[in-house]
Amino acid sequence: MGIITGICSLDNQPICADALKVLLNRGQLIRQDQEGSYHGPTIGLGSRHINSTPESKVEKQPAHNDSGTCQVVLDGRIDNRRALIGSLEITGDSQQSITDAALILRAYETWGIQCARRIVGHFAFAIWDNERKRLLCVTDAIGVRPIFYIETERQFVFSSQMSQLLGSPGLSSYALDEEYLADYLSSGSSLRGMTPFKGIKRLPAGHALIVESAKVQMEKYWDLEEKKVLHESQEEYEEHFLALFRESVECCLRADGAVWSDLSGGLDSSSIVCMAQEIRNQNGHKKNAFSTVTVVYDEATKSDEREWSQEVVDKYALDAHEISGDVFCSFKDSLEGASYWDEPHGQILFYSTFKRYSEMLAQAGSKVLLTGVCAEAVLLVEDPEPIHLADMLRALQLLKLGRELNAWQKSMRVPLLNILIHCCVRPLLNPTLRVYMPRRSNVVPSWITPSFAKRYEIEDRHNLGFMPVRFKSPADQWQYELVKRSPAFLVRGYLEKACDIRYPFLYQPLIEFSMMSPWERKIRPGIDKYLLRRAMRGILPEKIRRRGGKRGPGHSVYLSLAKHWKEIETLLESPYLSSLGIVNQKELYRVAELARHGHAIHLVMLMWTLSLEFWLRSLQKQGRL
Repeated sequence: MGIITGICSLDNQPICADALKVLLNRGQLIRQDQEGSYHGPTIGLGSRHINSTPESKVEKQPAHNDSGTCQVVLDGRIDNRRALIGSLEITGDSQQSITDAALILRAYETWGIQCARRIVGHFAFAIWDNERKRLLCVTDAIGVRPIFYIETERQFVFSSQMSQLLGSPGLSSYALDEEYLADYLSSGSSLRGMTPFKGIKRLPAGHALIVESAKVQMEKYWDLEEKKVLHESQEEYEEHFLALFRESVECCLRADGAVWSDLSGGLDSSSIVCMAQEIRNQNGHKKNAFSTVTVVYDEATKSDEREWSQEVVDKYALDAHEISGDVFCSFKDSLEGASYWDEPHGQILFYSTFKRYSEMLAQAGSKVLLTGVCAEAVLLVEDPEPIHLADMLRALQLLKLGRELNAWQKSMRVPLLNILIHCCVRPLLNPTLRVYMPRRSNVVPSWITPSFAKRYEIEDRHNLGFMPVRFKSPADQWQYELVKRSPAFLVRGYLEKACDIRYPFLYQPLIEFSMMSPWERKIRPGIDKYLLRRAMRGILPEKIRRRGGKRGPGHSVYLSLAKHWKEIETLLESPYLSSLGIVNQKELYRVAELARHGHAIHLVMLMWTLSLEFWLRSLQKQGRL
């Protein structure tokens, strides 16, 4: 886990070693074990990283092959090491000791630029092939580890942190991209390949960039396919899911030192913790020490989940830790913390919580944190709409459709005609909608200026998907959108610069299996995350396995807003967003003041707006606006 960066000449002029050093030093890491660089006539590569896997302790980056003709820098890890080692016919002691970076080089030597198709994991890497004068940059299939880049007539410059590129040659200004800001304000993310700054591009998930012969070419090496897994029984789907989930968690436990895991008390984090303990129990606890951390609330009682997390702690006698969400709360020091985020993100408001996580992990000597964030890509969201009924209508499976309609009507308690229109007919007519029952109106917050909302079609941005239609099935298209949105909601900023954050649910084979499984195997009327609940019988505490719903952070956010009102009020007296013509200052102030008294119509969108304001103020403070 760490930073990778590089400069490649496109006009055959020498690369300045000092320019590479400056680029590398601009990166932010709260903790660091190693640093290194490689400098050739027309190429420079740099790396700074934390040793988060056992093999990385002996890894020196940039790493090179035996002949010295190829160099690689890697941010991340490989999960299918065993399969790669077998395919590459690596024998002897090297099977255990070979580092992930060296394994990538061996894969490149064997399969060339197609090597990324064979690698499973969360990674971003760059390979310089000196014989071919080729630079290959790759991001993982899901997009957990990013690569940003600038392309000019003279140079190609890349980095895993966008902030490193600010100030690079060829980026004459820090002009904000309003298209990106419109996406963010409407959805909390942007998936159009954009970044907040004009001139800086993002390498999409599952893509590779080949820089060769003064040309920059992008290739897609992975995407989800329109296939189905056809098991004979529900039990077979559950067994298949459980095997892949176990495999994923075991990959995430490969660490240098202790492993910690989030434990909120919900289904997702509890499943990760329970599976990790089952694996450790089977191995006689030979795996690294394992601990959990839970954010608890004594004041914001409606956000407190400790009664649920305690069920897991008691079942497995865990080494459990707690963070006070009342003390390390949202809005505390958010302006200070915003500088650690490359992009605007709702998590900026929770900077003090993430900082406390980092401190506790450092004290325990742990460099790895597991989290259930983005489990929805595999399990689907809570209370999902039964848009798979549209597939039954399209296939004219009328008897099956009738039975399913009746079951869902009883569960949802809405008129049968409504379900027929919104979940059967509408998805076939418009498979790009994100919400079908019904399409949301009044989604444009009152503080967004009408001119900005109209110019950038904020309502459509909120309601419609970003991805082109790839699947005939509206249900599969909906989940495809969910998978592709995942990178925007990962844990970014301060905490990802302090430890290696791992996402067991974003395991490529697990996502592929979920996408290929029929929807009726994944959800049931009145039962969300059905496949997980069934598969984890006997592993999850029964109370958690059967729980419905989950407490959210809303209560704590309202209380924290009131607690830190003076700091926020100063911000709202003259918002930077107002100077851009994006928000109405008086209306934003009015809505925020209502929220501090415990009422907000669009609380999540208000949080997005405030986090964006903090982020812009931080840039302004750094002289980048």
